[in-house]
Amino acid sequence: METMIGEAFANTAEIICTNFFPSDRVSYNFILKRNFYTISKPYSLKKLIEKVGLEKVIKLTIIYCLYSNFLFVKLNSNQKKRIFDYVGLDIKLAKDKSYSHAFFTLDTSFNLNAGFRVITTGIYLKNLGYSKNLGRILGFDPLKAILRSSELQIFIDNLCLILTDSASVAKFVLDESAIHKHAS
Repeated sequence: METMIGEAFANTAEIICTNFFPSDRVSYNFILKRNFYTISKPYSLKKLIEKVGLEKVIKLTIIYCLYSNFLFVKLNSNQKKRIFDYVGLDIKLAKDKSYSHAFFTLDTSFNLNAGFRVITTGIYLKNLGYSKNLGRILGFDPLKAILRSSELQIFIDNLCLILTDSASVAKFVLDESAIHKHAS
């Protein structure tokens, strides 16, 4: 399960990092256009981050990506409610139109290249000793497994802290760069 969470973390890092760069940036185009069928707008997570904080948005994104990596096509309302409860957010936020761009961005996790998802998930699950038949495991609910394991919860919390700290450093560097650019 840690391997699958690690892959979801990598997907999250791509979504979070590319969300902070304008679409004309090479990094944005390089990462998103090669990995996703649906491209979100830069800064689409900004309002949600301002409302609930970067760490909660990261945790929410990790869980969305984890479901995607377990080959879910989309989340049903019950799954979303449980995820929001786990992250510590009110589910009403998902229906608030002022955050629609943010939730569109989170939903892009389900638009990862389908071939990549199937191959990656199949490899991870086979290496972890699960069935080679993906159809037999499609009913697996990753959040239920996380909620049964304090170790997995701590693992996710630590990943959120790593990415939150990294994003804070990156924002500082970008802000400083902008300040120096305008000064010259």
